[in-house]
Amino acid sequence: MIRIITFNPLDEITSAFLNSLQDEGRAATVADTAGNQFDAMAGEQLLASQPVTALAVGAETGISADIDWRDRFIGGWVILSTNGDHRVGKPNDWHLNDVALGPLRVDLAGYLGTGANSNVGTGAVVSAGNPPVNAAGAFPSWAIVAFDGGGTSRVWLYADPTTGSLMAYNATAQLQYLIGCPVASGQTGLR
Repeated sequence: MIRIITFNPLDEITSAFLNSLQDEGRAATVADTAGNQFDAMAGEQLLASQPVTALAVGAETGISADIDWRDRFIGGWVILSTNGDHRVGKPNDWHLNDVALGPLRVDLAGYLGTGANSNVGTGAVVSAGNPPVNAAGAFPSWAIVAFDGGGTSRVWLYADPTTGSLMAYNATAQLQYLIGCPVASGQTGLR
């Protein structure tokens, strides 16, 4: 939860304030506790992101380090464009509302597991020229395809296995400008 007010020791908190906080606050809850494996899941996260620079070709870019993104379901959307003017506050940001004018809209859905590696046999980390994979192996790896251009031409979203940061990797042949609004569940407690 984002802090609204900072309280001091011995501050009096009125019931009206507590009631308004509940009325205005948003929360994620588990759908059903009977037979639901996600009883430990709490703390939904909504992120609006527009990195200042493009996603470099063959490289990873940090998107969010606000929470540990591992072991969470992720949903939402991204808009990708090869034109930097197709971003909020830029000359052609009105193009964002019309896919016929260039930007690609993609729905997201997936699970981030314990993070992504570039090789499930060796556990090699994602790095420049070594994109994430989504596969089982000695070192399992979870990565979500945000854009599939065919073959290995993809933009990936994944959690860094060490820090838990949300990352993007551009494995296309062009700079990609990303605007995204991923929503993450709380951690499932199963990984």
